[in-house]
This record gives sequence, C-alpha cells and structure tokens, in this order.
Amino acid sequence: MPSLEVLELGDNKIRKIENLDGLNIRELYLAKNRIDKIENLGGLKNLRLLSLQANFIHSIENLDALVGLQEIYISQNKITQIENLNMLAKLEILDAALNQVGKISCLDNAILLRELWLNDNKISDISDIKYLGRFKQLETIYLERNPIASSPTYSSDVIACVPWIQQIDSQYLKEKFTYTPMVDTNKEKAKSMMDKMLSNK
Repeated sequence: MPSLEVLELGDNKIRKIENLDGLNIRELYLAKNRIDKIENLGGLKNLRLLSLQANFIHSIENLDALVGLQEIYISQNKITQIENLNMLAKLEILDAALNQVGKISCLDNAILLRELWLNDNKISDISDIKYLGRFKQLETIYLERNPIASSPTYSSDVIACVPWIQQIDSQYLKEKFTYTPMVDTNKEKAKSMMDKMLSNK
C-alpha cells in the first residue's frame, strides 16, 4: 500500500505495535488499545502524527528516528516524565494530559512547539513555568488540575514567563500587551495586568 497516508487502528485490543515496516503513512492512530510500550516505529520515516491516547504506556521511548514528527498525542496513559524527545526538532503539538508527569523537561530542541497539553498531571514547581519561556512559538498551554495551577498567581506567572502566550487552559487571551520583565516582587502587578486583560474580553 505505497499510497496509504493515514492508518486508523484505534479502539481495538492491540497489545503490541508491530508489522508496520515499509509503510509510508503520515498519520498513525492507535488510541484506546492495550499497548504498554512504544516500539517498532523506526521505519515510519514519513510519520507526522502519532496518536497513542488511552493505552497503558509507562514511558516515552523509541521515537528518535521519527525526526519528522509534528504531533504526538499520548494522554491518558501511565507516563511519569517527559523524556526522549530531544531529537524531535519539528514537534509542534504535544498532548500528554491525564498522566502522572511531575516535571516539564526534555523538550529543549522543540523550538517549533505551539501547543503543550499537560493538564491533570503532578507539576508543582514554578521552575517548570520558567522552562516554558524558551519556546518562542508557544501559543497554548494547558496545566489546569496540576498543583501549580492552584497558585493564586498561576496565570500571571505563565504570562510573565511566556508573554506571547495566547491561551492558558480554556482562557483565550485576546488582548496583546507590551511585556516588561518582572521579578517575584512584581507578581501583584502581573496579576493586575491579567485581570485587566480578562475584563476587556
């Protein structure tokens, strides 16, 4: 099947990823199966989208050869850390919501990252918000229902670290503003800026 571009195998009882060698597919959907390991994907050189939601995967691995990957959907698994993604320089969307991730890391080379979905995880440290400041294309970030999101300065902290952000969780920030670097003592000022933007929606 040399012309096949999209392969949808979701909602079955697949336990192992296998027998995909030689395919030229651009999109692979394997959500809602019984897969517990990412493997045997190295031959899919043209793959741009990989969907593995709602499986039993414990770690992100064996993706180094898929340098063309632009979208990874791996929510609702058993992942505890973002790892082994440093080779994916073309990554634009990462959805790892509803896992057990405690830290944002191993995305240093994903300079094109536009959307990061990490809601319903275990992220609790402000350093993870600061880490997001390296992604100059980042438009959307979901961190709701993480410990970090319970902070009263959560939204203003995100804006301070990623002033070009357009959406925080379900809140779309329509108004553009000029960013002035702030230290921790200016958090109240940042919160005031956030409140003003939201009141002008």
